[in-house]
Amino acid sequence: ITVVPTREAWRTQGPYEGQWESVARYLRRTVATTKSDTNRARALSFFTSRTCPTCDGHRLNAAALQVRYLDSSIWQLTHRSLASLLEVLQNRHRALAESDARDDGPVLGAERILLPAAISVLDAVNGLGLGHLSMDRAANTLSTGELQRLRLASQVREGLFGVAYVLDEPSAGLHPAEKHMLSKLFERFIAEGNSVLLVEHDMSLVAKADWIIDVGPKAGISGGRVIYSGPIYGLADVEESITARFVNAPPLQLKDTPSREATGKLQLEGVNARTIEDLDVDFPLGQLTAVSGVSGSGKSTLVTHVLGTIVGNSVSTTVSDEPTNDDAADADDVKVRSVTGLEHIQRLVHITQRPIGRTPRSVVATYTGLFDRVRRIFAATDEAKQRGWGIGRFSFNVTDGRCPECSGLGQIEVELIFLPGSYATCPVCHGQRFKSEILEVTWNGHTVADILDLSVHEAKHVFAEEATILRALEALDAIGLGYITLGQRATELSGGEAQRIKLATELQRITTKHTLYLLDEPSSGLHPADVALLNAQLHRLVDHGHTVIVVEHDQSVIATADHVIDMGPGAGESGGQVIAAVTPAELGQDQNSTTGRYLALEANVTRGH
Repeated sequence: ITVVPTREAWRTQGPYEGQWESVARYLRRTVATTKSDTNRARALSFFTSRTCPTCDGHRLNAAALQVRYLDSSIWQLTHRSLASLLEVLQNRHRALAESDARDDGPVLGAERILLPAAISVLDAVNGLGLGHLSMDRAANTLSTGELQRLRLASQVREGLFGVAYVLDEPSAGLHPAEKHMLSKLFERFIAEGNSVLLVEHDMSLVAKADWIIDVGPKAGISGGRVIYSGPIYGLADVEESITARFVNAPPLQLKDTPSREATGKLQLEGVNARTIEDLDVDFPLGQLTAVSGVSGSGKSTLVTHVLGTIVGNSVSTTVSDEPTNDDAADADDVKVRSVTGLEHIQRLVHITQRPIGRTPRSVVATYTGLFDRVRRIFAATDEAKQRGWGIGRFSFNVTDGRCPECSGLGQIEVELIFLPGSYATCPVCHGQRFKSEILEVTWNGHTVADILDLSVHEAKHVFAEEATILRALEALDAIGLGYITLGQRATELSGGEAQRIKLATELQRITTKHTLYLLDEPSSGLHPADVALLNAQLHRLVDHGHTVIVVEHDQSVIATADHVIDMGPGAGESGGQVIAAVTPAELGQDQNSTTGRYLALEANVTRGH
């Protein structure tokens, strides 16, 4: 075809010839090759999925499905729950043992070797409460807690001793019942002659440790030293230890009445998504609701996928993460018979633990919008005006201001033969990201690179007279992020830090629109002191007239919620139901609730019969 430019024709040389690519080919190519999740999700909206007519959804060809083991095809075995598969293999193992004892049956050599190994792994997985899963379960449908325990179970091998297990926050995203299973597993490791070293914030696990190494006393430049190393009982005598206050904390106080009256309700009937089938559920508006339950019970499905999809499609303003391929598929799977109450919500803010940036170019200051205001301050200095520089000169993402050697990254990639690439500090800008002449302009004795090196807490003093910048910094500090530097790369942030930065970005905004905030396990991986700060900010949002719904395992967050929706009773196909929709105090007395049992233990209250 011949293309004749009509709009902005001056940008081209004139008419040119090209090959027409059909819409179908363009969409298929986009899905297959694009690196943008947004473009992939947009392209996928034009596709529909259906079960493959050739394999009937079994994924394998006919020849592979004809091979049988224990009268089952490989698909039939992988489609079983792990608990059921464990039982089948254990029965087979016992039968082989009996056959060996009688010496009356043939045994496959491979089976003799592989069967005990498979049973060992399945037993570990089942012991961590993952028996409801099947081997063909898609990874993107697993909860955070399920993924964490699967990773741990994959390391379990019977008969190992003299092994040092070093685990970074293994309890993150786990229900108290699952933390108990985890504790039992650690005890098993130790009994077998191994050592377990945990980086941990959960006080129930910390209290069971034989030896405590407490680092602090605070975060960032106010931390970094060992303030105690010894048995647990000695920690109570360390006055500067924040951890000691929570290890020896008084019992939880379970809220028995909401702190504020509901302004309405969001009512969903006939919800079907993943393991949730024909569920009716109400969410009070103008309150803080905690959605609890064991991992895999359907909490994240209900809040993230169902509510996020339904409300996101109905409101005019949505603040959310960039959609992924999996999000598009999840949205298609959400089916709801009826929804009432959407008219009360004008805005949706959906905060997850996904990274806030995919490249080192995204830093805390740029994501929160702080850096735009900082650049305006530098552009307004007399020196910048004399040189005729605008705010673009003070950006490390613009050619005029960034270091030409590293393109504003502050580091360069070093290629190593036969080894993965590594990064080194840029030899020209020495990690400061900017051209040398940009750093000749100062404001109150600071260059723009100096500002990026400041922690949030330090920056509060530097910008004490700049109201708009100070508001953003105070939002970050109030949520426990005072130790983070403004120039810290988004790729270096943990999931919990990323989620709190997103929340802090919202806290600095002033809006009168009734906003629904959805958060998925915001306390995951946080020290109890940081959880307390986070919880206070969530209640602050509700006090301003908004609605907050959190998927949560942390007992201190659940205990102070206005309303708790407990999912269960179990996980997977045994979950997907609302066990209770009550106050925290009422949940503590519910005999059918696993969450309620642990709430009662934390609150040191006796449950009714």
